[in-house]
Amino acid sequence: MAFKLSINSEFIANIALDSNDCDTFAALVESKSFNSDLQGLPVILDITDESFQANELAVILEILVQNQVVVIGIRSSKQELIDFANFSGLAHFQDVKKSLKKKEVKPSVQALKPAIRAVPPTVVNHRLKGDDQVVVHKGDLVLLNVAEKESELVAKQSVWAYQSVAGKVIAGIDNEAATIYIQDFDAQLISIGGVYKQFDQTPDKLKGKTVMIDLDKGRLRFRLITQRA
Repeated sequence: MAFKLSINSEFIANIALDSNDCDTFAALVESKSFNSDLQGLPVILDITDESFQANELAVILEILVQNQVVVIGIRSSKQELIDFANFSGLAHFQDVKKSLKKKEVKPSVQALKPAIRAVPPTVVNHRLKGDDQVVVHKGDLVLLNVAEKESELVAKQSVWAYQSVAGKVIAGIDNEAATIYIQDFDAQLISIGGVYKQFDQTPDKLKGKTVMIDLDKGRLRFRLITQRA
């Protein structure tokens, strides 16, 4: 089956993309049965077709956006798609099946360490008011609502906020490779891996913009993300 919808938790749905047939996918997304099965959940795209290209992923994302489907990330081993996801503000999730594979070792070699399981993201749907705090000790934090001033988002890994954030965002505890994505930037404080920047007033070049933040040579790097039309 070229396209398959499944629910991998109470909060997230998976769409398996085994084909790059965008017309067939558009017809599927617009069907009543698809929307009924999806139940308004945010989506992770599982892309297993090795011929899938970034421009085709862009079309798939546009189809989903037009049908009010929120995509929070992808699973793919193809670097082109991973790069496109990063620059589009989407998370890249580890392939669970790959992470569970064990390699055969010779008897003289030490026993394998336990396979690391991919941790699904924690999805927060409610509005965060002042003094509200969300702390995620494992995996990414995905926020689908507004974070008001003085609220705090804290995650062991990355933070993906798809609404306005006016509070504090702390990501990458002991992980300097973490990323922060904010759809509508008005944050008071940004921190990754212990490196932080506080804003008494949000700079005009960042305020209200879609911003991706990571660490580059030990310093916070703020990049503006151009939204798809």
